Amino acid sequence: MHQISDVINALVYLNKTWNMIVGTLHGQDVLISNDGRAVVATFGAHRVFVEDESVNVYHSYRRRFTAPPSRYRAGTKRDIWSLGCVCYEVFTRKAPYYQYPGDHEVVTDNSQAELPRRPDRSDNDIDEIDDNAWDLITKCCAQNPDDQASLSQIQEMVANLGIEDNRPAAKPLVGPEVLAVELLRDPLLKLIKNRTKDVAEMVAELESNDVRPIVDFLDQALKDQLSISEERNRVLAILSRITSATHIFPQRYALNGVKYRPKPIAEGGFGSVHRGVDTSMCVKVMKRLDPDALTPWVKELILWAHSSHPNVLPFYGVFVQGARDSPQTCLVSPFMKNGNLHDYAPRLSQKSRLPLISDVVHGLHYLHELGVVHGDLKGTRVVDLITDFGASHITTATATSGSLSTTTLRFTAPEMLLGDKKPSKEFDIWSVGCLFYEVLSRKEPYYEYKYEVQIVAALSRKQPPMRPGTSADNAEEKDDWDDDFDQDWDTIDDQAWNLILKCCTPEPKNRPNMATVKELVVDLKIWDDRPAAKTIPGAEILKLRSEPKIDLVRVEELLDHLQSKLDARPESASPTTSVTSP
Repeated sequence: MHQISDVINALVYLNKTWNMIVGTLHGQDVLISNDGRAVVATFGAHRVFVEDESVNVYHSYRRRFTAPPSRYRAGTKRDIWSLGCVCYEVFTRKAPYYQYPGDHEVVTDNSQAELPRRPDRSDNDIDEIDDNAWDLITKCCAQNPDDQASLSQIQEMVANLGIEDNRPAAKPLVGPEVLAVELLRDPLLKLIKNRTKDVAEMVAELESNDVRPIVDFLDQALKDQLSISEERNRVLAILSRITSATHIFPQRYALNGVKYRPKPIAEGGFGSVHRGVDTSMCVKVMKRLDPDALTPWVKELILWAHSSHPNVLPFYGVFVQGARDSPQTCLVSPFMKNGNLHDYAPRLSQKSRLPLISDVVHGLHYLHELGVVHGDLKGTRVVDLITDFGASHITTATATSGSLSTTTLRFTAPEMLLGDKKPSKEFDIWSVGCLFYEVLSRKEPYYEYKYEVQIVAALSRKQPPMRPGTSADNAEEKDDWDDDFDQDWDTIDDQAWNLILKCCTPEPKNRPNMATVKELVVDLKIWDDRPAAKTIPGAEILKLRSEPKIDLVRVEELLDHLQSKLDARPESASPTTSVTSP
């Protein structure tokens, strides 16, 4: 009965929305989707599935569903008669008028509007029809067209049967727009074989009304079409460069109607953090950035938007508020009630903190695989999921002095103070070691130093953090000894300490990569009895997103135009085969 309901709903839609008459509906006009739903094949689509040699058989079969032409001359009533015959076939497993050969008058003309025969028994070949189902058929196949029920009445009859439908919610099938995007896949893959920088620069030279469809198309391709990691990374790199150069962001992430509480829950160099009126959301109100600071920020935002991992904070979207000549950008992500790792971890036993280390490693490994450098990993930037990767670019660019805070300094690799200012994967590895140190010991790295100048001096000497519990540490802690001394740090066992030292190796080239760190963390044999990860709350936010309408015809023209320009370059500017990082 579920499939019958699907067919009725389809006929109602075609009739009301398109004023369309199917004519003769039969079992071969109805296809079944992968999730078990009936789909009516209209516009002659059913002919695709008819073999040439079976055409005569097909027409003989089709006539069994045709309304009597002498009584039902045209219109929706013919569809409703055919619907009754389809119901008959579904309920009995027999075609209507199965007892008659194909050339019988009842099959070819049915001038008396004879009803299909109601089975009086069930066996291996046929099923009986209960009273409700037979009533539905007779309401459709009425001998007098004036007695026939309307589509809406039949729809109501089926609804009143109260049949429980436990199938998964219906999903839209691939539509023409998705197909059109798929058809543009080949020219896109050809385009991305060129150097990332060259493609992005050529797109940035286009008029803004042409950049927009390219940006939205690349975003949709990343979302729906590309599954091979190398292809995804190249398209992501191109999109990131285009948005950072043009400040044109994919429309899909534009949010409408988001409200937040005026009192901030945190503030920093980048702006303020607010809890949404919808308490599952967190809103970051960015400071008004100058163009030099905005460019790297937009680039990082694109990378965040297209990250998807259980241990990386999801990006819900962005909206703009304030005056048009001085707008403020607001970023929306889930609100994490447990706060950040710096505040949360000390509440747990050391054994319960270890799974959090595993979370961080898995999240950062995913980002490094994408070619993304976090650049500011510390306890206050790690919630239940890694967040704010690339935020150091923003903070440094917008802070009044450009100097690092004391907290950030404690997690900073020595090379950042010795001339190499650009964050790298090796920089992240050092920060991971410092983060492990803080989580396991409940002490910040270099906690023995009170002043910033002391930390700078230690880093200049390429000195790793000191292991808690050393003799120097004990002397300082127990300077004024008494029996009530309460140790405010935890010891770090040898295996975990060796992992920290590997991460905090003075020379960047000698540090392990994240894949190796991940293996070393697995070797710790961490016991994790937490419940399985749940879907991040706040999925309702997706309803607030804008759904862009992409002019795919124009996209095709632009892809051809860009490829032609790239092909026309001098031989010396030919593309390389290496993957350009974002």
